[in-house]
Amino acid sequence: MDGAVEHVARALESRYRVEREIGGETYDYFAVGRRTASAAKPLVPPRISGYLQLRRHRSAILARGVRTVFIQTHHVMLAVHDWPWDHVCFRFPGVENPLAISRYRGVQFLARPFARRFYRAVQRADCILAAADEEAIAGMTEQSGGILSRDRVVGFPTRVDTDLFRPVSREQSRQRTGLPKTGVVLATCGRIHWAKGWQLLIDAFTELLTSNPDAVLCFIGDGQDRRRLEAYAREKGVGEQVRVTGFLPPVSVAAWLNAADVYVSGSMREGWSTVMIEALACGLPIVTTRVS
Repeated sequence: MDGAVEHVARALESRYRVEREIGGETYDYFAVGRRTASAAKPLVPPRISGYLQLRRHRSAILARGVRTVFIQTHHVMLAVHDWPWDHVCFRFPGVENPLAISRYRGVQFLARPFARRFYRAVQRADCILAAADEEAIAGMTEQSGGILSRDRVVGFPTRVDTDLFRPVSREQSRQRTGLPKTGVVLATCGRIHWAKGWQLLIDAFTELLTSNPDAVLCFIGDGQDRRRLEAYAREKGVGEQVRVTGFLPPVSVAAWLNAADVYVSGSMREGWSTVMIEALACGLPIVTTRVS
């Protein structure tokens, strides 16, 4: 039986293992599944499919001989916390409960039991990092109900690639993105979701137009609320001055940020925002709601 399991593990490894080049270095990459970037909401939540794919390939992954792992998503921690690793480091990309802001309706009532199970799983980690400020980390550990103590979590600021996100000529960037050469350009970036406050931004932008009639508001990204956002912009009479780029690679995101005068965020919940750091690296001032 052990031989059969080992044979299956080797077969799966040869099928799903590929090599990928990142920054000029070649790395082994084990693909547990395939996903295409899309604004459409998948029928099966990606967290569930990802969890099941990891559990399915447990033997093949462990056969790689890796003993120390770095994890930065909740569902992955839940999937592998009971595997025989020697060392585990978990990084909170943000300390909010992912089910509390899920794009799937009806799952919010599962947020509390999910959190309890997750906090127990993360106890397995030797090192716990969080991309959030002190207030947010303290609030998160308090909400764990004593499962996770504050002294176990290390604040770990978000980092960005400043070779890519750096100041570039605004004129050059506007030419590249097709934005007007003159007029105020506001930019925001991320998933188009109610928690990101897109309606607040459009309402504020509508008021701004009374003093800056040539202004443009750019949403860099995509998401399930895109059609609602565009419909709301038309309803407010600003449809022609609101741009939605769709999904873009990082190099294009940097160009759109450099084309803007100001970065704006209407988020209701946010971790240590990566895109805000990217905007700062491009030299943009930021106007934001009070988030971590």
